[in-house]
Parts: sequence; structure tokens; C-alpha cells
Amino acid sequence: MLEFQITLHFNDNETFIMNLSASSLEDASIKVTQMIQDKHIHQEINGNSYIKGYNLAMVQRFHVSNR
Repeated sequence: MLEFQITLHFNDNETFIMNLSASSLEDASIKVTQMIQDKHIHQEINGNSYIKGYNLAMVQRFHVSNR
């Protein structure tokens, strides 16, 4: 598995960067597309404290790059 950096651009002009393990660039792109279609909620957690949730259904576009 490789690590990819995913930059998500939301329809409210917010941007969020997350890391994702995948076997290839294409696999990473497919995984992100599936999360968007499934309306996945990505939560950023620091220790036991909730920081923020990102509704991936609100993503306008995304960019996948090698780490």
C-alpha cells in the first residue's frame, strides 16, 4: 500500500487535506469517489476530542497526489 495526499475542495470554498492508503493513484481516486458517492462523513479527531466533521457529499472536486 502507498500513501496518497487527497485535497478536497468543498462547495463552500473550504479545502481539506487528508491522507489515504491505496495500491495505486487510480485506486486512491476510486476510493475517494466512492466516499463522495456514499456521503461519507470524515471526522478529524485529536486524541479523544472531536474537532470537525467533513461531509464528503459536499465535495466539488478533489486532487490526488503522491506523498
